[in-house]
Amino acid sequence: MNLINKINKQIVISALLACLCSVVIAAPGDVKWTVTPGSNIGSSIAINQTLQLVYVGNADGFVYTYDTSGNFKWNFDTGAYVASSPALSHDGNTLYVGNYNGRVYALDANTGSEKWHFDTTGKVYSSPAVAADGTVYVGSTDNTVYALNPTNGEQFWSYTTAGAIGSSPAVARDGTVYVGSADGKLYALDPNAIEANRVLWSYITTLNVGVSTPAIGADGTVYVGGFDSKFYALDPTATDATRLKWSTTLGGRIASAPAIAEDNTLYVGSYDDGMLNAINSATGDLIWSFPTTTPVYSSPAIGEDGLVYFGAFDNKVYAIDPAAYNPANYIPADMIRWSFIADSEVISSPTINSDGTLFILSKNTSLYALEGSAGGLAATPWPMFGRDVKHTAQKPDDGDSDGDTMPDTYELTYGLDPYLAADAKTDKDADGMPNIFEYTYSVELDPTDPSDALVDVDSDGLTNLEEYTAGTVLNNPDTDSDGIPDGYEVNTTGLNPLLATDATQDFDVDSLTNLTEYQLGTDPNNNDTDTDGLPDDYEVAQGLNPLVNDANDDLDGDTLTNIQEFQIGTAANNADTDGDGLPDDYEVLRTGLNPFENDALADIDNDGVTNIDEFTNGTDPTGITEYAIQNVAAKVGNKKLTITWTNVLGADSYNIYWSESSGVTKTTGTKITNVTNPYEHNNLINQKDYYYVVTAVNALGESPDSVEIKAHPDDFAWLIPILNIILD
Repeated sequence: MNLINKINKQIVISALLACLCSVVIAAPGDVKWTVTPGSNIGSSIAINQTLQLVYVGNADGFVYTYDTSGNFKWNFDTGAYVASSPALSHDGNTLYVGNYNGRVYALDANTGSEKWHFDTTGKVYSSPAVAADGTVYVGSTDNTVYALNPTNGEQFWSYTTAGAIGSSPAVARDGTVYVGSADGKLYALDPNAIEANRVLWSYITTLNVGVSTPAIGADGTVYVGGFDSKFYALDPTATDATRLKWSTTLGGRIASAPAIAEDNTLYVGSYDDGMLNAINSATGDLIWSFPTTTPVYSSPAIGEDGLVYFGAFDNKVYAIDPAAYNPANYIPADMIRWSFIADSEVISSPTINSDGTLFILSKNTSLYALEGSAGGLAATPWPMFGRDVKHTAQKPDDGDSDGDTMPDTYELTYGLDPYLAADAKTDKDADGMPNIFEYTYSVELDPTDPSDALVDVDSDGLTNLEEYTAGTVLNNPDTDSDGIPDGYEVNTTGLNPLLATDATQDFDVDSLTNLTEYQLGTDPNNNDTDTDGLPDDYEVAQGLNPLVNDANDDLDGDTLTNIQEFQIGTAANNADTDGDGLPDDYEVLRTGLNPFENDALADIDNDGVTNIDEFTNGTDPTGITEYAIQNVAAKVGNKKLTITWTNVLGADSYNIYWSESSGVTKTTGTKITNVTNPYEHNNLINQKDYYYVVTAVNALGESPDSVEIKAHPDDFAWLIPILNIILD
């Protein structure tokens, strides 16, 4: 048996270990899923967060679409290489993409059916941009940038430069279109001007700027890199002579589009030296360069967690932590939060979904969905290629220059910086609530008034600071709408103010839901709130008070205390639990009848009178007070007598009366109370006569005397000589 037990234990342990080993906790950089849409992929992914779809172009001419779990949804054959990254309309209903045949397509984003197409006379590997009014801007190697009607694809206008346009346009908040050309210029185009006045200004670089896509800063500064290895900051409001704010020479050609962080640091890749570069946006100074040893074509993306994500020709995707930079002892490897090795070069730019999933493409075959640590893109003016996951490349005209969701007017009113996204997370009045939280509740909160942290706006028992800490809604006393106020849930162990289902749970297993406990004022973690021995649900059901110790009270006046009723199982609020006309105490304490059974018409003493009539008449339904105990006897022993009798139904106890003279009665005998059958009477004198009667007792009284018996104890020593004579 021991061997079998050991074997069984080993089997159980092995099974448990197998289960534990099979549990894998996903870490940032782990592959959630991967698919293989094709080869020679240069396109980057666009995400439709409404439909939860991702889109990618391929060298085989197809646009492939998957849901965010990796399931194939549809594809569309454009007929030629798709290097252009898809872009979505602002409502997410239309997908725009170009191909090497020079055609721009508008597709139904959900089904993939064609809405319209427009033909240029060159190749289109420029990714479309979508303005606030829906106008689609796209460049072509026919040297022209086109403005297309989103409804039917008809041309609104076009502008032809002196070189091919591979750069993707970017649209400023005022509608200005910025685009680079292989003629070495960055153009600022006015979409509302006549053809002769289309160009607001242009800036010529040393060589060409055609393959670098610009980004637009919070203050409107245009940042762009070129194949002359220089990175430029241009002021759109300045004159041509003062247009250049600064330029920085990097270690190679710049094909990567820049990204702008919350603190306005610029991140951009350089192709030839394989670096990711961090640049001070105010001065142009190079802060640091992270080496990959292979070309960097991928444009970086900045996550909400502050990490910078990008790919390189070494087949890797990197997650770089700028906060780990140590200028006194710069060790690039210390900045790598994690990395992932793909099956081939990573030239596409990463895209971060709102759940933190990082989407990336390898050049040869694969689309990867990787676990990320960010909760989406950083709230900055331009956090990635194409600015957003739709690749609209449109700086929104929302009055929020730095993209931190706080309008410029609000920031200026309260002394914040409308060009610094990072101040959304700071706390101007040092009250424990960040500025962005106070803006969210701008009706109730003032980011310059620390006293509002201690106010309870919605009267739910939580201060505004406590609401922020708990993650509850400041102006809604019941965030999860479960009927239990936030303050009660936060201050009651185990309840969650963000989880509605806990209202219907019963933490202390007293048959009262947590919501009911709140309504009653009882403790959902203690099934006997008033510690009186009566469970809360019993007290509630019986009409007792679960907040007061009423265990020894008698609610129904039947002489049974509430705690006795609970222990017996009778109703504390009904003196006659079984409704048979016999009170509970009469049945339980005085007669031994059943308080849960209608025995009113029974006749347990067989005297021809029902129990209910006996109760009405005041007689004993058990017969104890009417009939004497039967079969009283004595067993002789040495200096003792053992008295026995026949027990009777309904007796609570028995009394024995004894005497050394005959004629013993209840009045003349010595009383021994509360005896049990049999009873041993000790310390007697051998061969001396003793006389006994026995009575039964219950709540109704005492029975008549039994028949008197006589007996004497004996050690039988005198019998030994007689036995010897007989035996001889």
